[in-house]
Amino acid sequence: DTTQQFSGFLASPLGFLRLWSINLGEDFLKTLFGAWTIPLSQFYEPSSFVAIILYATFALLVLWGLYALFSQENRWQREALFVGTLSLAISLVPVVMVNRQVAFPHYSRYTLPGSFGAVMILVTLIFSVRIKYVKETLFTLLLLIAGMTHYANAAKFAAGTESMNEFWWQVSWRVPHFGERTTLMVNYPVVSTEEDYFIWGPANQIYYPEGTSERVVQPGIYAYILSQDAIDKVLARERQEYSNRRGTETYPNARNILILSQPTVDSCVQVIDGLNPEYSSAEKAEIVKIGEFSEVEHILTDATPHTPPEVIFGPEPAHDWCYIYQKATLARQRGDWDKVAALLTEANRNTFAPADPIEWMPFIQAAAILEDGERLQEIASQIDDPCVLKQACESLMGMELTSDMRALAGKSYCAAQ
Repeated sequence: DTTQQFSGFLASPLGFLRLWSINLGEDFLKTLFGAWTIPLSQFYEPSSFVAIILYATFALLVLWGLYALFSQENRWQREALFVGTLSLAISLVPVVMVNRQVAFPHYSRYTLPGSFGAVMILVTLIFSVRIKYVKETLFTLLLLIAGMTHYANAAKFAAGTESMNEFWWQVSWRVPHFGERTTLMVNYPVVSTEEDYFIWGPANQIYYPEGTSERVVQPGIYAYILSQDAIDKVLARERQEYSNRRGTETYPNARNILILSQPTVDSCVQVIDGLNPEYSSAEKAEIVKIGEFSEVEHILTDATPHTPPEVIFGPEPAHDWCYIYQKATLARQRGDWDKVAALLTEANRNTFAPADPIEWMPFIQAAAILEDGERLQEIASQIDDPCVLKQACESLMGMELTSDMRALAGKSYCAAQ
């Protein structure tokens, strides 16, 4: 949309030319040197001694290279430096003019076209060093940095893949099926959700792998990323919108959302019920802000369960606490309190317990409804989180309980409030 991209420039040409020039200079340096230092910072603190050494090394290399190039006859090196600089700058001009910038890791792809010019510049500067062992040391340093960076990236992506696979396996345990046209909002514990297909992509691989239309590519589940723009749409109760992204048609609806959140890597996936929301102490403020609009009726509890394809999501994880929790919250939604209690008995038998205390909630409620006072007190003794105790108190006081059970619940969960 050229009108949108250039509207600011047309309104203030000089101001935007200045801004574009600054951004171009920053992106030039990030592509040339930042690619060797910023991703590597996964191994060290950006303000540490290692960072200072790296930046000082690159600065000295530039100064020495420029001095050597222009104090001697090095025609091929001057030409290579000129071509490399020009190609690097030209490759970044379109990025800057559409008001984007190089940023690691999310927008590191903008450095790819300029990497050819950047390499020409670096090789030219290194070859300008006449001392053989210094030259070889610089090349060795770059090889070492490249190897360490690729290893760190591989480890990061492997951890992200494992985390996302486990997330959707847990969703499959909790959700037999999603109603068609459900709009999901998801909080992953490790993976940064950059686009909506980070959510509806894996969801549809499980629940609607064939799509919902024979005419166009149209998934059955849509999504919003957890951005301020999406939050504003939910709060304003905006209607369904149409999106055609590279041939895939979706219809996200801010009035039709369901929130799935895994607040920490040690938490289980938690389905937010807008009528009775339960929030971990580690939950994001953005989710708490819109949690009341999350609709669990989009979960079809009586449908045939869907199993994630192993070729995509890997083998099914072990049935530990999170499996118990997911099956318990599903049973709670179905109103099967005996099943919830039986699942806690199974968890106790296997010494499973939650790392996130909010996950005690379905078992607290089951114990109260089934008038199991001993279990109600036992669970209370294992919770030292005031936020969870407060939510448990409010939940229990809002339930239809016998007078004795209400008194016991108040003593166990509300006394400290």
